[in-house]
Amino acid sequence: MSTAMRAATVGRLVSSASAALLLVALVVGSAAAPAAAHDRLVTSTPADGATTDVPTAVQLQFDAAVAEDFSTVVVTGPDGQMRSAGEAAVSGTDVRQAVSAGPAGTWTADYRVVSSDGHPITGRIAFTVTTADQAARPAPAPQPDPTAAPGPAEDAGAGEGAPRTAGENALLFLVVAVVLVPFALLASFAVRRVRQAEQR
Repeated sequence: MSTAMRAATVGRLVSSASAALLLVALVVGSAAAPAAAHDRLVTSTPADGATTDVPTAVQLQFDAAVAEDFSTVVVTGPDGQMRSAGEAAVSGTDVRQAVSAGPAGTWTADYRVVSSDGHPITGRIAFTVTTADQAARPAPAPQPDPTAAPGPAEDAGAGEGAPRTAGENALLFLVVAVVLVPFALLASFAVRRVRQAEQR
């Protein structure tokens, strides 16, 4: 093989390799472009890892406007109870989630938003609450008052064994008399008739 033919062969191989590398670069670049376009969380209030009092809301800011639909933020207190109050409010790049009162400890906020290109973005921030909100403390259970008058149920139970009054005794005697006196008169009349019949 002559030197010219060798040079031509090497040139074709170099051209083919260059074309293959260019094709790979184009494929990788096109695949990475949509991923780079996804929105991401820029900052939050409270910040991730911050120490603060009980917040009234958790605010998230992204690098681009997020879709208003399907955006959720679940705030959980150290007691495992959900502290989110209502639905998340979306305004451009900002997402705001109202928070109810809760105890001191480590809180978390799990978010899921939809980016401008329709790609879901999920994540979590955590912060520490140092002072429990007074509204979160359970109210003490009411204690019974030993000096209070008994209720209706207690009155009814206490009345079952109470002695009868004079009026109640007189009424009972009258009822017995009305029932028994006619029977006594009929019995006496029947006895007299029998005796009269025997004497005849």
